[in-house]
Amino acid sequence: MTRKRNEKSSRQLQAGGDGSELPVKASGYIPHGGEMCVIDDLVSVREGVGEAIVTVRSSSPFVRADGTLEECLYVEMIAQTMAAAWGFELPSGERKTLEGYLLGIRSLKIEGTACIGDCLRIYAHKFAEFGDFSVVEGTVKRGSEVLAEGEIKVFQRSGKDTERGHVSD
Repeated sequence: MTRKRNEKSSRQLQAGGDGSELPVKASGYIPHGGEMCVIDDLVSVREGVGEAIVTVRSSSPFVRADGTLEECLYVEMIAQTMAAAWGFELPSGERKTLEGYLLGIRSLKIEGTACIGDCLRIYAHKFAEFGDFSVVEGTVKRGSEVLAEGEIKVFQRSGKDTERGHVSD
């Protein structure tokens, strides 16, 4: 597999594909709803880069009895941040046709644990792609403290490019 470095512009997007301005609620840009949406707001988008925030709440099913957050959720936060950034760039009609899957995790380092009330900032950067497959580097921070960082592999395709799950001619 050949990796293609993302060399697109790093300019900040001022408005999304539907005219929305940042910050926006992330739930409008990803298919996850309710408790499964693990990020609150999308705060910054550049081509291939997204930044989101979330406040850890006691009502989350991912918070343990001692008030700490399940560390495995950091991976999903990175994936949802990237998905929300991709969705933000699309018109709302096309956004509804997106399909995406987390395929793998590589070199994830857990450096710390979040607790109820912590405000986390999640950074996701797509640095390589091959067709519909991408490699995303991500970091989860509490203030300046890195709680987790690593690399995930994702599949993402717009239904506009597909017909019944198969690439059209």
